[in-house]
Amino acid sequence: MDLHCLAKKLLERIMTHIKKTENIEQLNVAGHAILEVQDLKDDLIGSKEIAEKMIEGINESVELNIEEISRIERKVSKAEEEIRSLEEKIRILNEDEEDNQKRVARLEGEVFGKDGQIAHLNKKVERHEIKLKKIESALYTGQIAFDFEKDLATYVYPHDKKFGSRKIFTNMKKWLEEKKDTLQGSKANEKWNALQSEFLWSSEHERVFFKLLESRKQFAHPIVDRDAVQWQISDDFTDEEKMRVKDIVNIIERVNELMQ
Repeated sequence: MDLHCLAKKLLERIMTHIKKTENIEQLNVAGHAILEVQDLKDDLIGSKEIAEKMIEGINESVELNIEEISRIERKVSKAEEEIRSLEEKIRILNEDEEDNQKRVARLEGEVFGKDGQIAHLNKKVERHEIKLKKIESALYTGQIAFDFEKDLATYVYPHDKKFGSRKIFTNMKKWLEEKKDTLQGSKANEKWNALQSEFLWSSEHERVFFKLLESRKQFAHPIVDRDAVQWQISDDFTDEEKMRVKDIVNIIERVNELMQ
């Protein structure tokens, strides 16, 4: 094969590899720029220029041109190896990127699932908070009923009169009716009637008292801040009923004052 054909084939190889370097240059695989390709491309362009000059006019000795062609071929062969190495690097980076994308997608799915679980738990906590708030309100307001009938009975009954812990108010009213004509019963009725007059006691007060009593039955007996209780009354009570609760609280305070 003559030198001209050798030079043309060499130029074709060089152009093919320059194209490959340009393709690699345009890649930014997985965020990693292939920086080393620039030097490789510059070397190939230098070899291309020499090959073009050789094709334009080979006017030097055959020995010199053969040596030059051989030298360039060695450079091109080395460039081929480096390009293959870069292509392998790109392949690995692409595989890593694909694996990372799959991993991210899987993690996103897990996070989405966790978000759903958290939302479910938040709703569950919210329901429990509402329930606890209702229980707290019932405890505070219900305790008023307990304090009312206990303190009222202590004040109204004769000092030596014993009473239990069940149906205190109902039993007191029954006792007052049964003993109204006795000396002790008469004095006790006077006390109760005076309180009713002072606080304008009505059947509505009594109805609210029993409503308070019902809310207390489910729970224990907390220590109640009676000054704050009007802000803690359950939403089950209307504004009008809350006013009756306030009257009941005031009666408790009054009874305790009278017993001092």
